[in-house]
Amino acid sequence: MKLVPVRVVGQIESQTKLIEICEGYLNNKWFVANRYGDGVDLPFDEIWKFDGFDRSWSFHHHSLVSVSYLVDGFIRNGDQRYLDYSKKIILDWYEVNYPESLSDMGWHDHATAWRLINISRFFAEWRETTSFNQDDFLKLNEIVQTHCEKLADPDFYRLKHNHGQEQDIALFTGAVLFDSMSLAEQWQTLALGRFQKQLDHLYAEDGSYLEHSPQYVYILLKNLYSFLDFIYQINYERAEFIAEKLEKAFKFLIYVIQPDGVFPPIGDSEASTVEPSVFKNWRINSSNLPNFMEQLLTNAPDLTEYEDILPLDEVFKDSGFAQVRNKWTFDQETTQIIMNSGFHSRIHKHHDDLSFVLFNKGIPLITEGGKFNYVYQSVERQYVVSPYAHNSVMVDEKPSEIANKNIEKSGLLSNLLTKNISYVSGTHALYPDVNHRRIFVYFKPSILIVIDKLDGIGNHTFDTFFNLHWELECRQENEAFYGYLNNEKVIGIDNIFSSHENVESIVNRGEMNPLKGWVSPKYGEIVPNSLIQYRTKGRTARNVYQISLDRSLKQGEKVEVSWEGNLVQLVWKSYKVEINLTDFYEHIFIKDKYYRTDKIVKPELFQAITRNESKQFELLRNSRKQ
Repeated sequence: MKLVPVRVVGQIESQTKLIEICEGYLNNKWFVANRYGDGVDLPFDEIWKFDGFDRSWSFHHHSLVSVSYLVDGFIRNGDQRYLDYSKKIILDWYEVNYPESLSDMGWHDHATAWRLINISRFFAEWRETTSFNQDDFLKLNEIVQTHCEKLADPDFYRLKHNHGQEQDIALFTGAVLFDSMSLAEQWQTLALGRFQKQLDHLYAEDGSYLEHSPQYVYILLKNLYSFLDFIYQINYERAEFIAEKLEKAFKFLIYVIQPDGVFPPIGDSEASTVEPSVFKNWRINSSNLPNFMEQLLTNAPDLTEYEDILPLDEVFKDSGFAQVRNKWTFDQETTQIIMNSGFHSRIHKHHDDLSFVLFNKGIPLITEGGKFNYVYQSVERQYVVSPYAHNSVMVDEKPSEIANKNIEKSGLLSNLLTKNISYVSGTHALYPDVNHRRIFVYFKPSILIVIDKLDGIGNHTFDTFFNLHWELECRQENEAFYGYLNNEKVIGIDNIFSSHENVESIVNRGEMNPLKGWVSPKYGEIVPNSLIQYRTKGRTARNVYQISLDRSLKQGEKVEVSWEGNLVQLVWKSYKVEINLTDFYEHIFIKDKYYRTDKIVKPELFQAITRNESKQFELLRNSRKQ
């Protein structure tokens, strides 16, 4: 039986475009990805000396994406020249780049994994043709052995990282296809053992992804389902365990895409679209999930039949993601809010704890900074990671530390999901002497209340940010800010309660020195947007914001707020919501009826909160003595 290996490079759907790319390689036009255009003209003897436009270009080039596309071209139209040129590229890469490469990406952990996978794809096709020969096979075997030795080396391996997961996929694939290597069986066992641990680290028990960026769920699932197919081909006994884990991750994917099928720019996510054709061949035991996803992405008029297995609101307690919405069907009144607060590792981590994005009118009216690129020293990259590019609170005009010592000091702690009201709360203690607690109350379908409770030691400056979509024009009318789309008022943001009399507010858009009011919806692209900023100063701050949409916006509806001690009361129409704050959780009454919230236990976060509180009480006690 012919084994079909894993693929990590996306397919070019257009036959014409694919052949154009393949012919380009034969004429030394080096294509790596659509974002870089049609390709770079380089003579063959210069291709490994050119390091490209940025890290991503160099990564794709040294991963030998060229080989993957040429193999696809051969499979589509049987042109032997494409396989022959693939072999030439592989052999030349090794000759020039082993044992040392001129490029940082030559033996980069991720590029090494992808390169072995692409070499394996070539080999699976080449060995079935009449051009297969023993001399070239021995050279190829040496190259694969070198890669496997590298990937098996614990000093080279990326533990607890998505790169490590793909290193395992590559090692297993190479060891299966080149099973004559003396350590092939040992490497297969090593790879699968490590892979299972990586799955447990990267994906929580509820299927949510723990590296902070929703788009990576999609990117990795494409590779993981391809790997699952490869494992099924050899009847490996662990396949069912992997399938169960991936199905949970697929459910998480459903909840973290926008109603229009585009990823919100949370963390290192780009505003790219989920393609229905991609997941049609995934081995998913529950047919309901792919059926639902296909209908969701094709704007099916009625999806209520799925609400028993996919309720409108869902909280993923392990990762710190929550999603609430008014309906599954997509139209101009569809509202979705995604909240997140979790610090599980430094990988793809932004300063976005207790932030959120809000989708309505067919776009993310409240958005985030996105990725821009992976040139970490660039001012644009540093900006989109910063608090200014997210929708939360910054303390003392500086970000918290993205450091290992802050892992697990952030999270969602309670929620209450009802038909008409959705409630989510969370806390982080990422600043060394400030606790930030935020509560979201969504009165469906058109009012979101954001409650901030900040407690610190000494006096602080608290800046609360709201990033409007780049197409919106921001206008201030009386005390509130409004976003206009094509001259239509589509969103209102109002600070309806503050413990401070003097609340400063300002809007920045496209400021250059320093950068303020920018977002990056696509890779390498940064565009100006309206950044609304509220500022309060003091040891503590209590602020409540109302975000109005649709009918509530048009009718000027306001939620009444009172906040005395640990009791917050919200009154809107016939709804009276009482929120009684305790140390970590809340007790909630709606229309005088007590509702039990779903509480999440996070010991490391509790310790961090308590540690900050102990400093506050110690300072207060000492001040009273004086």
